[in-house]
Amino acid sequence: MRSTARCIPGATSGRSRGALLILICFLLLFAGCDAGPENSFPRITPNIVGGPVRGGTLTVPIPDDVGALNPLAERSRELCSLSGLIFEPLIRFDVSGEPDSCLAQSWQVDESQLTWTFALREGVPWHGLGRDVTARDVAFTMSLIEEMGAETLYSEMLDYVDSWTVTGDYTLAVTMKYPFYGVINALDFPVVPEGCGYTKDTAPTLAVGTGPYRMISNDAAAGMVLKMNEEWWRRLPYIEEIRALPFSNNAEALAALVLQQLDVLQEDSLTATQYRDSGDANVYEYATRYFEFLAPNFNSLYLKDARVRQAIAYALNRQEIASNVYVNHAIVVDTPIPPTSWLYQGRLVVYNQDFEEAKRLLKLAGWKNTDEDKWLDVSPEGVEDDLSLVLLTYDEPDRSLRYDAARLIQTQLANVGIEIVIRSESWDVFVQMMQEGNYDLLLAGWYLSDIPDLRFAFASDSEGNVSGYESEQMDNLLSQALEQNTAVGLRQVMGEIDQLIIADLPIISLYFRTHTLLTTLPVQAVRNISEDDAYGGIADWYIDPGLLS
Repeated sequence: MRSTARCIPGATSGRSRGALLILICFLLLFAGCDAGPENSFPRITPNIVGGPVRGGTLTVPIPDDVGALNPLAERSRELCSLSGLIFEPLIRFDVSGEPDSCLAQSWQVDESQLTWTFALREGVPWHGLGRDVTARDVAFTMSLIEEMGAETLYSEMLDYVDSWTVTGDYTLAVTMKYPFYGVINALDFPVVPEGCGYTKDTAPTLAVGTGPYRMISNDAAAGMVLKMNEEWWRRLPYIEEIRALPFSNNAEALAALVLQQLDVLQEDSLTATQYRDSGDANVYEYATRYFEFLAPNFNSLYLKDARVRQAIAYALNRQEIASNVYVNHAIVVDTPIPPTSWLYQGRLVVYNQDFEEAKRLLKLAGWKNTDEDKWLDVSPEGVEDDLSLVLLTYDEPDRSLRYDAARLIQTQLANVGIEIVIRSESWDVFVQMMQEGNYDLLLAGWYLSDIPDLRFAFASDSEGNVSGYESEQMDNLLSQALEQNTAVGLRQVMGEIDQLIIADLPIISLYFRTHTLLTTLPVQAVRNISEDDAYGGIADWYIDPGLLS
């Protein structure tokens, strides 16, 4: 699943691509452009003595207003994860972001670096259709995405894909708009069968896919039942049945998990880890693409100097904010590249709190404190003027996380003589003030796409460039990234962009939020959890009968 990034009023359960303000194309991970990996998984029935055994039912939640399941139209994380059990993409990405062959067995690129030819895996049957997947099904799916446009999470593909042509029963040629290696991440859409009832507005009552589970019943009140697909081309999973029960909200689902009426729940509550401490559930933390940052206004007189921006970064204790405000449900970073990404450079955090370095940079920038209080009061121009900055953020419904973070930032910057005036506004007022540039620092967040195109945030002419940052060097690097047709080349250019973000600080990165997957104790061997696909490692999961109550 994929979402267009936007400024977010706090982390939410859904993954809507509806752009509230800032459209974004982000980076994750790519590999294998000239030749895709070939993986062969024998169809075996695992029955390991003393280990996992076949059998059991896994009960999962879905929203209570679900009709027919169309994987191209779904937006909730629960339905996207459930769809991953039924449908499969051309290319799948593992938890570290590396591409893995799925319905596409291999792929290669021609000399122009624009046309990719995908060779599909032969002999992959559709559930109950009596025929196998062909290139016509993939072409049909891509055309349906084009028709749906903004109504599907996967329309971002069209920003990078120009056209597609069926060249054989099991081969498809896709022509790209750029020789951009990162486009591989736009090809993880679920493939649906042609001629089976999937349209822009409709879908068959019983979903038809190729994945490890097939749908055998679907009732609005009772939910959905999935059975293990005995014809799956990979190794068969251990769990034989999946039951998806409808719940009106996450609190109701959490209560059901506690009562063991559910086995699995994706949870963004900051108190989810209490269940680990109580021993009542298995608790797994996973990184999301909810990215938090401070954006300095480059039109603000005193923030034009990079040394002042760097001083602010050194004055912050981001781990304290992550711990006190988000109860450690956050990972501190220096750039908007998730630490789970293949493009992450693996370096230590540069801007650890260092008051002395912050004060040194402010002194080099020309700021002075001439009286007995703690505030800097003489500007680099020798004018009596406090270094006082307006920090703009927005009120979050039913919780004060951003305001609490702003208060900590206010306290931390006071230690180096910078006064912070907090403006926490409603979303509408926040947007208006941001558009007018009526702030010095902006505390906000993006939900980042997994495509490595950072033009939305840092290109000089981008509407999403909330800082007003202009850099010819950055513009050139962003353009170069679109011209990289190998994994090595893309990683090198993204590393240079990474370094420039750290040096220039067009944004001051704070952290990526994490969410939690909760399971009942009998559910074992849970691994390969990702935000887009909570059940990505379902083939390894099993129900331990010895732990059933």
